This record gives sequence, C-alpha cells and structure tokens, in this order.
Amino acid sequence: MSRDHLIQAIMRGPTPTGEHARDYDSPIERTLAYLLNKYRETGAGRNPDGTVADSDKEPTYLAAQIPLRTFLSDGFRGDLGMLHSDVTVLFEADGKEHHQDKVYEDLRTAAIFEDGLIDHMFRFSGTMLHHSPEDALYLTQQVLPQLFLNSANHPFRMLSTPTAQEVARDLHPGCGPVHLEYEAPIETNDYDDDGNSVYRPCLFTFTYVPRAAPTRRVGAYMDVIGRYRPPHITAARHLIEQELGPQ
Repeated sequence: MSRDHLIQAIMRGPTPTGEHARDYDSPIERTLAYLLNKYRETGAGRNPDGTVADSDKEPTYLAAQIPLRTFLSDGFRGDLGMLHSDVTVLFEADGKEHHQDKVYEDLRTAAIFEDGLIDHMFRFSGTMLHHSPEDALYLTQQVLPQLFLNSANHPFRMLSTPTAQEVARDLHPGCGPVHLEYEAPIETNDYDDDGNSVYRPCLFTFTYVPRAAPTRRVGAYMDVIGRYRPPHITAARHLIEQELGPQ
C-alpha cells in the first residue's frame, strides 16, 4: 500500500461521527471517533459565539478502520486516522487485550513507519477514553494543535482532569516520543458519611510516537526489518531474535 493510497482512503471517508455502534470495534473507539469529529479543524473555523468564521486553515480529515497494508501484513488496520495537509496521524484505542503481545505491537508500528504510511501515532488506554476522553484530546492537542479547531481550547481545558493539565507541560509541537502514566480521581457511585461523592484513583496512559523520532525499540525493529524486508510477522520475529536477542 502506498502513502498516496492511504491519504485518499482517509479523505474519501466516510467521516465517522460516533453515531452508530456497529461501525466501531468497541465503545471507547466510538467515543474517540465522536470527539475527534466534533473538534477537528473543518477549514472554516468558528467564532466565539459558535458561528462559522472564514479561515485559511486546511481541514482535518477523519476516517475509521483505516487500511495499513505493509510488506509484513495485508491485514493491519488502524482504529482511526487523521489527515491534515500532508501529515498522517494514527489513533489507537487500547482495550484490555493491548500489551499482551508487545513485540507484535512494536513490529506493527515499525512496519507502518518503515513503509512511510503514518507520521504520528497516539495510543490511549481504555480507562482514559472511558472515564475522561477529553484528557486524550487535550494531550494530543499539545503535540499537534493544527488538527483541532481553535475553539476547542476552552472545552479541552475545562473538561480534562487537572492531572492531565499538569503532565501536559512536557508536551509540545516537535517533541519526541512520550509515554505518560498518571492517576486521575474518578467519581464513583458511592457517597461518604457527609453525602459527598467518593472518588477513586484510576490509571490513565498516553503514548505518542513520531515516525521521525521513534522509541529506541521501534527504531531498532525498523532497522532490522528495513534491511531484510521479511514477508510476514513470523519471519520478522525470528529476525528480531537473531539480531537483537530474546525480546
């Protein structure tokens, strides 16, 4: 699959709105699609009163279940993809099954980057997207603000957790790979003796990896599979163990 084909696939859509559950693999993916579509830059912009304003900003396109066919596999698909100008962005909503096979996930990322399909990759934990999806968008906005409407600044800051706003200080356009883990207070259905809501800490994770500066491990995988171009995942795993040792 060429990069041009991927760009056309994202531009053709259809744009996911989060309205129909059958269009998504999970509820958290549906939530992410809804919010990305709600706040993505449309190319028109909005005035403070909500009316459409003239804008020379390029629109951000959004598509779900984007094809990511590489030399390793024809079956890779991404949860949600965005395109702004000529920049491609992949969003992954990580459910419970994520991290069960870290080698597979990093090989998949390495192949996608090696083929030049995606420029930026974001991963959000299911707990973050379930309890405070605005955290995911607020943190993403710190790295790639051009994806979103200017008017998104206020709701992102108002609805994201205070902890997200603290850890966001390490994020900025052009930053390298980032993996954040933090606990945020989540309201429960319980009440204390005074009738106040009881909060419990919940672990959120946010991962950002740019193709231009991948993590050390993904970069090492890119080097190996880029030199040998193995035909499938099993062959790639064997090469990785030969070149880099047990993973």
